[in-house]
Amino acid sequence: MSQTLGVVLAVISLLGMGMYPVLLKKVVKELGEYTCLVFNYLVLMVLLGVTAVFTIKLTMPSDLVVGAIILGAIVGALAIYLYYKAIKVGHVSVVVVIASSNIIWSVIASYFLFKEQLDVFKYIAIGVILLGVIFVSMEKLSLPRKLKERNMIRWMKSNIWSKGAGLALMVSFCWAFYNLVIKYNVQELGPHKAVVYMEVLLFVLLLFAFLGRPAHKLVKWPKKEQWKWLAPSGGLFALGAVGLYFAMSQAQLSVVIPIVNAGPIAAVVGAAALLQERVRVHQYIGILMAIAGIVVLSI
Repeated sequence: MSQTLGVVLAVISLLGMGMYPVLLKKVVKELGEYTCLVFNYLVLMVLLGVTAVFTIKLTMPSDLVVGAIILGAIVGALAIYLYYKAIKVGHVSVVVVIASSNIIWSVIASYFLFKEQLDVFKYIAIGVILLGVIFVSMEKLSLPRKLKERNMIRWMKSNIWSKGAGLALMVSFCWAFYNLVIKYNVQELGPHKAVVYMEVLLFVLLLFAFLGRPAHKLVKWPKKEQWKWLAPSGGLFALGAVGLYFAMSQAQLSVVIPIVNAGPIAAVVGAAALLQERVRVHQYIGILMAIAGIVVLSI
């Protein structure tokens, strides 16, 4: 029963984390990434705070873990801001899939830092994800004419790349670092405390922006039409995070993580249905390749 409940919660997390960027896309251009970010995290803090009261006992971590929490929260705050900015300028299908490739860098870093072993299937999965991400990132399939430095630079600076792809790639690197810090903190704090401590500090760091600029310049109050997209986006974001929070205590991580990491499926389907978002055929192929590789790498 506990395992089944964990799977159900993981699916809820998949839907929440996969669908909230789709609704966010509806309002992020008008409201700005910071307004949406603060609202979504405010909703998360309320739900996470209520959840934490009944599930964990606050304790003071060791000095090394405190340092790791601070560093991880700083990188996490940067990552989530860039993620919202990427959603603002690019296709949700493209941004979410590329950002989800953070699992590659997490697995590679874990191999060196935590001595985690990689079998042949995971090596293949890494290759499939990388190839899929390249397909997704490119508006037009193109290769440099010659493998010379000048041609490579021109090719990299050309207009073949999807909008937001570069930002999404930066997000994937930041999230990989954030995930490694959580993995380190989990060894001392356990998964629930590690998540609560880092997410709360991340939200506090986001609020530091108010020290530099007046509130009315940072945050726009949503109009009635915008609330119908922003409110569900914040709810789904918080539901996705809290669903994962409880799923981790009900089922094995080897079951939960592959399900949650399939979240881009919900984002791609939702973007096509609600945003009428369309990408090129080779990008859809890349999306399928990347998601399949991510699921295999998560197992």
